[in-house]
Amino acid sequence: MESLFKKSAIGTAMAAALICGSAQAAPLTLSVIDSVNISYAFGLAFDGTNIWYADGFQNVRRIDQNTAGMPAFGNSFVAPVWSAMAWTGSSLAFANGNTLYYRSTTGADLGSMTLGRSAGLIDGLDIENGKIYWSPDVSYAAQLNATTGADEGIILNPPGGLSGIERVISGANDWLFVVNDASNPRTICRTLTSAPDSNFPAGECAQLPNSRYEDLAFDGRYLYAADYYGGRIDKIDLLLDGGSIFVPPNGVPEP
Repeated sequence: MESLFKKSAIGTAMAAALICGSAQAAPLTLSVIDSVNISYAFGLAFDGTNIWYADGFQNVRRIDQNTAGMPAFGNSFVAPVWSAMAWTGSSLAFANGNTLYYRSTTGADLGSMTLGRSAGLIDGLDIENGKIYWSPDVSYAAQLNATTGADEGIILNPPGGLSGIERVISGANDWLFVVNDASNPRTICRTLTSAPDSNFPAGECAQLPNSRYEDLAFDGRYLYAADYYGGRIDKIDLLLDGGSIFVPPNGVPEP
């Protein structure tokens, strides 16, 4: 595959319309910085250097977002399941049913773990700070223990359901970002990890440009979102009052 990230006509010219209200002074908007064409883009993960993706055919490849043009490169391998993907800190992980499968970045089988919560197809998966965050197909979001797989309960259950989920720790801020399925086009919303709010407070959601986004990934600066129907992966900057929420002005964390 020779897909390259291309400047998105949608992204560079737009700050997406706010879906939620304006209770806070600076509502959340987004800008699509770049986009790469990937047929049936589904799972995403960031390994500290590269973005990895899985498509609807279970093919897994990496994208070097630090290289001009951000090409897809490296040998591809087949994922154990057609599902979401996450980075554990040492391997790629894929969740399906009540099992978490581990693969090296070369595709070597590194084993599996039985999870304390069972579900079918997993749309969103993230592993951060000893926790597994997952969201089954158009459903709730749950938290599990990353060491034992023990179920720690449902943390978000909004009307309309969720697909992608990503925990983002940036400075003093600790958020869960999710793809909210309640509208079409879908929205991306954030809520505090310490107090998840399934209603998504006003000003905390922004509209995505297409209809079916699934998994999310975060590279420390930008979010990546896999658009399954649109056949693309978008590189997204999230903004408050025109500035990126991931780069606070003068190093002062956003309240």
